[in-house]
Amino acid sequence: MRYAMSPLLAAVAAFAALACGSDDGPGDGSTSGSSTSGPTTGTTGTSTSDTSGGSSSAGSTSDATTGTSTGTADTSSSGGSSGSSSDGTSGTTGGGDSLLVINELSSDNDGVIGADPIELYNAGDVAVDLSGWIVTDDLAAPTDPYDPLLDDEEYVFPDGATLDPGAYLVLVRGAVPDGHPFGLSADGDAVSLLDPALVVVDFVAYGLAEAAVSYCRIPNGPDGVWQVGCTPTFGDAND
Repeated sequence: MRYAMSPLLAAVAAFAALACGSDDGPGDGSTSGSSTSGPTTGTTGTSTSDTSGGSSSAGSTSDATTGTSTGTADTSSSGGSSGSSSDGTSGTTGGGDSLLVINELSSDNDGVIGADPIELYNAGDVAVDLSGWIVTDDLAAPTDPYDPLLDDEEYVFPDGATLDPGAYLVLVRGAVPDGHPFGLSADGDAVSLLDPALVVVDFVAYGLAEAAVSYCRIPNGPDGVWQVGCTPTFGDAND
């Protein structure tokens, strides 16, 4: 059955609605309407970590500093290696805690010290065991894969070879084990130092005639930048 509201009841209902004001919310007395949310502002801090292992965090952005070390090695107790630096033509990869690097070289085949000298320098504080380390000109870039079985002119340091801290070693072209079997081209070449795990510890490349006299790091050691036309100081600090 459908019930219809009489005119009198309709009038009463309309009056009651006006008397209740503007509250048009649900029957539980809650008020419905529009609401405005103000902007929410948050601060993102920074997280820093230092080489001593300490860290602090105040947000979601991190800023960490890492360092690398590189070096080269030598078979003679007077030999050495220095840390590495890179410029447009040379690249370096980390070599663990060692600071063994290629420090100086020359493509001079008539050098007083010997043909095509390559100097290694140990810039670290401890002697380095060079057993199984490799010096080669087989790589064109430090990221190239290296297979010693395909390289028939690499120099491999013999078992028991060590390099004292602060010491230099100069390899010259000659028969193994007294010299490296590859030559350094005057037209440009590259020399790599690899550890026994075949990781490239140091790498340097030079261009046409750049190593005709001496191509060396200045200042001497791992922080040096490769320079053209150095005064030859094989077996001693570069200046």
